[in-house]
Amino acid sequence: KVNRTLHWFEENIGRSPSVADAARAVGVSTAHLRRLFAQAGAPAPKSELARLQIEAAQRALVEGWSQKEIAEFLGFSEPSTFARAFKEICGKPPGLWLKDNMVQ
Repeated sequence: KVNRTLHWFEENIGRSPSVADAARAVGVSTAHLRRLFAQAGAPAPKSELARLQIEAAQRALVEGWSQKEIAEFLGFSEPSTFARAFKEICGKPPGLWLKDNMVQ
């Protein structure tokens, strides 16, 4: 169910999925889903969702999407909210991350 949840997150990343949505999709309660992730030694579902969102954002940045477009696609309320979440996970803001990761 952990793998199914991760796959569901990936398939639905542009729909602003929640952990509760994923739990329903795989047929368990939110609390049980958290237990399953813990039993599997995986990070919490919310953490995994955040990681997958940032990975999608990284791909979108490389493809030339604006931060506003990415924020809207991933369901962030504002581009600044997206930028803070990105920096928290990646250690640098989206623009600097992109500059540092562009292949010359």
